[in-house]
Order: sequence, then C-alpha cells, then structure tokens
Amino acid sequence: MKIVKFRIKNFCSIIDTDWRSFSTDGVTVLVGQNESGKSAILEALSLTFSQKHITDDDLRYGCDLPEIWLEVEFSKEEFSESLKHRAHPDDLERISNHFGRVGHFTRTVFRWELNDSTTKRTFSCDIDIEEPELFIPATDLIDANDVNVTEGITLSHIAADAIFNIAPTFTLFQSNSGLLPNTIDIDTDFNLTGEGKTAAENLLTIANINLKSLLKQDSRTQESKIARAISEINHDLKDFWNQTIGTNNKIKIEFNLKHHDNSSEKPGAPYLIFWVTDGLHKLHPKQRSAGVRWFISFYLQLKASQKSNNKLYFLLDEPGANLHANAQKDVLKLINTLSKEISITYSTHSPTLIEYEKLYRVYAVQRGNDELETPTEMIEALHLGAASSDTLSPILTAIGTDFSHQNVIQKYNNIILEEPSGYYYFQAFWHLLNKQDSVNFISATGVNKIVPLAYMFTGWGIKYSIIIDDDKQGRSVYNQLKKELWGDEDSIAIKMAYKIKECNGIEDIFSLDSFKENVLEDAYTGELELPSEIVKLPKYSKPILAYKFYMNVKEGKISTEHLDSSTLQKITSTTNKISELISLQKPE
Repeated sequence: MKIVKFRIKNFCSIIDTDWRSFSTDGVTVLVGQNESGKSAILEALSLTFSQKHITDDDLRYGCDLPEIWLEVEFSKEEFSESLKHRAHPDDLERISNHFGRVGHFTRTVFRWELNDSTTKRTFSCDIDIEEPELFIPATDLIDANDVNVTEGITLSHIAADAIFNIAPTFTLFQSNSGLLPNTIDIDTDFNLTGEGKTAAENLLTIANINLKSLLKQDSRTQESKIARAISEINHDLKDFWNQTIGTNNKIKIEFNLKHHDNSSEKPGAPYLIFWVTDGLHKLHPKQRSAGVRWFISFYLQLKASQKSNNKLYFLLDEPGANLHANAQKDVLKLINTLSKEISITYSTHSPTLIEYEKLYRVYAVQRGNDELETPTEMIEALHLGAASSDTLSPILTAIGTDFSHQNVIQKYNNIILEEPSGYYYFQAFWHLLNKQDSVNFISATGVNKIVPLAYMFTGWGIKYSIIIDDDKQGRSVYNQLKKELWGDEDSIAIKMAYKIKECNGIEDIFSLDSFKENVLEDAYTGELELPSEIVKLPKYSKPILAYKFYMNVKEGKISTEHLDSSTLQKITSTTNKISELISLQKPE
C-alpha cells in the first residue's frame, strides 16, 4: 500500500494545507524557519494510522475539530486479503466490486469527536473513507452472544477498517525517548524496562537476539552470540557513519549481558549494558555527544523496522540538528538508502539536508506574512519563488555556500535557469545530444529570484549566463538586469542572457505531440495546445514531470529518435546558444 497525498485541516497553526503530494521517490522535505508549522504537519500525520488521539493543545482556536485526510493506493490482492471475514459475504462482494470499478485507491479521513461524558476533555477518532456509494448500512451480523455487531456500521467503515489493517504506520521519531541508555533492566517476563527501552529493543531486533532464549543459555554461548551480533551491527554501521573520532577511529556499538550484584536493590537480576567505542575510549552512550547518540538511535530504529518488515512511514523533525555538516551528510545518505523500502518525510532548515538536484522533494512551510498568529501555508516546489527569503534561505544557502568546495557553482560555465523543471530538462537535453561542453545548470526558485542571484554572482566574481522564458516575466527580468547590471547596453545583455524563442515556459521547447508522448506519456486528452499551459493544470507538477523525463532520457528510454523534427530543432538551437554563452565566460 502507498500513501500518495495528504490534507490537514484545523490542526495547531494549520487551517487547511489543501491536498499535497508526497514525493514519488519516497523522501519528502519540509523547509522553513522555526515556528513555521513544520512540526505541526509531522505531528498531524503521526496521529493517523498510529491510532493516537489529539489533545487540547492540537486544536486551533475558533475552528472545528481537526480532520486529517490521506489518499492511498493499494493492490487488489492485499485489499482482498485484508477484507476477508470482516463482514457478510454479500457486503464484501459489494465493496470489492466497487473498488474494481473505481480503481484501488481512495481517500481516508480521520476525524475526532469530543467525549463529553468524562470529567476531563478527551477525544475519540472516527476513521472513514470518501466513497459515497459505500455509505450504506452493513448487513446485520450476530455474534455468539446474540448481539448485533454491525449496528450503525456502513460498508465504508468496513472498507476503511480493511485499509487501516494494510496501511503503513506514520512513526514520528522521538530523539529523547529513543536514545540508547547506559544500562537497562530485564524484568521477570524477559522484557526490557526503563529509560531508553525503544532504542535497546531496536538494537536487540537488529541483533536477532531473543532475551528469553539468551538468558537460558550458558555464559559462553551468551558471549559468543552477542559478539557475533556486535560484529554484524558495526559492519553495517560503518557504511552509514563516515565520521571519525580523533585521527581515524570510527564509532562502534557494544553491549553485554550482566547481573546486578548482591549489594544492589535487585540482586542477581539481569540487565544490559551499552558502550559506544572509538578504538581508544570505551564510553557509555550518555558520555557521548548528543549528535552521536541521535544518529545511533535513529539508525537503530530505521534498521530495526527494516529487519522486522514493519509497514512504517518515518517522520523526522529536524534530523541531525546536533550534528555538524559532514555528519548530516551521513544522515542524508541513510535516509536515501532506506527510503527505497521505507518512505520518509523530514523537516529541516539545514542546507546540508537539502539536495539541490532533488528540489522536487521540497515544500516550503511558512506563516502568512511571516506573522506567528497567521496560519501555516505550504508552497510546493513549482511555486517556491513565492516563498519568503527567510523560508528559502536553506535552499539558497545550499546553492551558494562554500564555492571553493562544492560542485554546483564554479568560477565559470554557470547557467542560471528560472526553476527546477528547467534544470531537469536541460540536463536531459545535454544527455540527448551527447554534448561535451562542461556546464553547471543552476535553478533559481522562480523567475523573480534570478535578479538577486545575478547580483550575488556578480559580487562574488562568478561568471554566469541566464536562460529565461520569452514571456512577460522573462522579458521584465531581462530588461531589469540590462538596465541595472549591464549598463543598459544591448551588446552586453545578449552576451549574458538568452530568451528562449517562442517559449512561454521551458515546456514549449516541445511540440504538443512530442510533449504529450514523451513527457505526459499520452496521459493528456484535453484541448490546450501549449505544453506550458497544460502543466499549469492542478493534476500536474512541473518539476516531477521534468524529473521523470530526465530519468527516462538518462536510462535510455527516450532518445532523439522519439522526438519530432520541430522539437529536436528547438532543443538543438537552444543548447547551441548555451554553448555559445559558456564560451564567452572563459577568461581571455
């Protein structure tokens, strides 16, 4: 089962996010300043399939109770299996036939109701789906005690229950409760008890250790089993944590089984003891930095979920906030690796945790007019230019930080584009034509961000050229730069910028037929004739369409043979113009 979209209403600082898509590659990123509402989005999602309840603190003053909607897709097989024995056979057949007609996807809603019968305000959750055809009473079913177990139940509730059973659980990683402890006790039922229980249980899951079985073995067998487990865990950990302590020592996790001595409050009782070593020093987890403890605990929870084959969707609030930039890269590496099996959404204001080539993952989260009393708003990748400079600062920093050590911007060969979709299309065009010119395509986050980028590059002595659309906004930016930066000289402007001829958007490089076939993959049957107008329809995302096209070109699924002559001619002339602009950047 796959969770495709979400919508949050009346939760904390949120009035209505409207429908928002999760990234197709399994990693969604929320970027924004503190108090913007990023955490509220994560907390709201964590309340859904995890069966948690809201509190008064989650309510938005003057609004109805929260509603959280999720759009899900599922296979016929998994749904049919989950639906078994949940209702009368006739009802099950009606539900199955319905989803056979409409497709195996739906929108689930989580609503809360106030329980007035208690002295303390509490809320209960009602789960349903948006399928009006199933809003009919279920057939009466009588249990062994002659009680009607379906009174007041509709077919939509039965279907929602089946969907709930196969859905992944949103799990909000809590760094405080999930940190590995120094020691933890084992009770008489062979369960861990005390602070750090979650992290310790995750470690045992990865180690494939059953405490009841372990405690029944002799000490030599216990030591051997633990030693093998430690070796396997650290062999995997070293691939994800590249940082060293001291000159060249990497961290390792160690643990052992001990028993309290006779002078303690629990004489003879078993417990686990943990260390984090670096080859020189063997310290307990609490003696290590907060950043190291966070990474280890995060790693343990993700790997344990992967090993247990749990159906999880991880939510991370400011992952790696206590880590320096290089260690944050390790966090990102771990996220990207595990997202192939576990979807992840995380919030950040760290540029290190934003991948420039994957801006399609990003939502900018901010308060309207940047005022704390105003509601949270979400801005998708296509419209990032509408976000405030403060909100976008991590993205702009990711582009502009430390020019001498990064590969996005160099001294020469820089081409500034309007938006992320242009980045993917031009990368694809360069690949299609097998062009050998070295070029760094740099995406602004909207045409209105080109001017400050041009000023920034000029001030830093970075050589650049600009490619913009031949529309009203593009021409306005061109004229502003010509007047303010290029001495109002046409001879200079034409060496610095190029308006793509007859293109109101980068998509207009394609003919309508080529765009429909190679970008939309024949999914459009409407009457609009310009690709740049088609992509404005709510059903499409410009950066995602561009990214898919780029990947298809990169993987050899699309070649020049798939494009008509008109499209190929425009691509060739535009890329040749870029090569010409690059040549003018070189020092004499």
